[in-house]
Amino acid sequence: QAAGGSDGSPVMAITSESPSVSSLDFLAEPQSLPPPHDDDGLRMFADQASSEESAPSRPLGQAELLVEASFTDMRHGGDGNLSRAYELAKKDMKAAVSEQPFPDSWVATTAPLALGTLSDIAIEIAVKRGKEGRELLWPLILHQFQNWAIGRASGGKEEAQSWQPCEALVRIACREFHRFPLKLIECMPGLDSVERQEWASAVLVGISETLSQLATVESRLHEELVKSKLKAYGISSEEETEGESGEFVEVIMYTPYGKGRLVDRRSDAFKVDGGDYVTVMMNVIKLDFGATLYRPAPGTTKFHLAPNKKQEVEENRHDFVPKSPRTITKESWWETLVPALKVRCVGVYCLQHYLYDLLESLLPHAPKEVVLQLFEAVNESRVMAGKASRDEDLSHAFQEAMFSEWGDGVEEVEEALSNTGRLSLRRGSEMFFLTQESGATNNIVNMLAHLYRDNVQVDVEWERDEFSEPRLIEHMTDVLSKFLASEAKDGHLIDPNVWRNASESGGKLAIYCTAFAAVVVNILNVMLQMSHEKFCRHRQSFFPVICSLVRVQSDEIRQLVEELLQNQIAPMIDVSIP
Repeated sequence: QAAGGSDGSPVMAITSESPSVSSLDFLAEPQSLPPPHDDDGLRMFADQASSEESAPSRPLGQAELLVEASFTDMRHGGDGNLSRAYELAKKDMKAAVSEQPFPDSWVATTAPLALGTLSDIAIEIAVKRGKEGRELLWPLILHQFQNWAIGRASGGKEEAQSWQPCEALVRIACREFHRFPLKLIECMPGLDSVERQEWASAVLVGISETLSQLATVESRLHEELVKSKLKAYGISSEEETEGESGEFVEVIMYTPYGKGRLVDRRSDAFKVDGGDYVTVMMNVIKLDFGATLYRPAPGTTKFHLAPNKKQEVEENRHDFVPKSPRTITKESWWETLVPALKVRCVGVYCLQHYLYDLLESLLPHAPKEVVLQLFEAVNESRVMAGKASRDEDLSHAFQEAMFSEWGDGVEEVEEALSNTGRLSLRRGSEMFFLTQESGATNNIVNMLAHLYRDNVQVDVEWERDEFSEPRLIEHMTDVLSKFLASEAKDGHLIDPNVWRNASESGGKLAIYCTAFAAVVVNILNVMLQMSHEKFCRHRQSFFPVICSLVRVQSDEIRQLVEELLQNQIAPMIDVSIP
């Protein structure tokens, strides 16, 4: 922690143009754990070493063998996998030349190894210690992950100063947040049912808390950016509100009762026990046959503490937001906040990206309350990112940051101006937050699809279908409807090459249909994997959008539509496919 906070190299200031396209590919990789002493690769290395002229007369001991293999790996610039040291020993004894552009940076060269070693040691010990390891060791390693992923807030009993991590440390921490559960999953077959539940819960709760904290920090940074802009331009928040446009964009929605138009939205509030209350945004949909449908908008249900409880929470909340300078000008209002917001967005994206791989293994062992907490955390990220991606003030801040990178020469400015349209689709706030929103949505669909799946062996029984079914269908139809509208509106702006692999087109352009293409692919695969009975139950919602998808430019999506028509639709109309 001390080394990460005192690194003064240029690495600390590097930020990527998109969360999904890292500018930090030079970071070192964590080392693999040493293989067991009877590993075939080590045995071949020992045979090779004993055949050399300078070899000792006795066989190498277990520790000596590991040391010699490590030296060979280092001399030849290996990747730390000692099982392959025998391959390197055949080469000429020539030291590899380092290609590290920042060899003096602790963060670039040593931080990945340090945190990787810490988590490797922790997983080796914690699982074997059972409850003791989970309650004593896991919180320590989680705290370090969160320190580098979120930062350290000011305030609290120790009156510690706040500390903001750089993007490199955030990506390192999130990668370890992935490696630790992967190693835990490898150990799960040897654990009893109770231990599997406890470990799955501990990991998922840790991810939920981290995601929720990051989304909260993002929201506060977003708010602070808007306040700074208003202050810099001498605009009061009241004047800004009065000047907002009330224009309403027509949205076509598909429901179990047919197609309709979104004509209004309203916020409803419901009291619960203890003075707390719940708010939900209701969509008012005018159906084509004349009826009006009221239904909750997906992801808008929010729990609110009673006023007395909220005050206690506010008093205990620490400050993660970097302090703005006392003097805010039109040239500098964004300078401290935009880099901090980019780094937090990268953290959320990386966590969501790695979470996707863990759900299938961990969800069957998680109790209902843990799944609900994870769902709410991911949904909080989705809602925050959706709001941020549509905010013009935030877009302005990111644009100012982009302009500040231009040089002073005439040629540099002319070149930048000629590419402004392209850069606005690749480097603005929309690029960051559409990427985050699509990642969160993909995780929600993946999570609900796993819960809705038939014949899954679980450790904890609860009403999975009742929880997942309405939410899954709602998110699927919502994404598909918005994807079709975006593709029809902005499809002409997209290079056809972008559509060659729809599942990898996200993160390239700040357009909804490209950012959510991977989500659409996932949704169509979920439909294919549904039992015929479950698919038929929602055919009224699915069929219109499936038909509309035949016109999109992506061959991958059209291929999935073809499979759906053959495997799910054809049996419903009594048609056999040869």
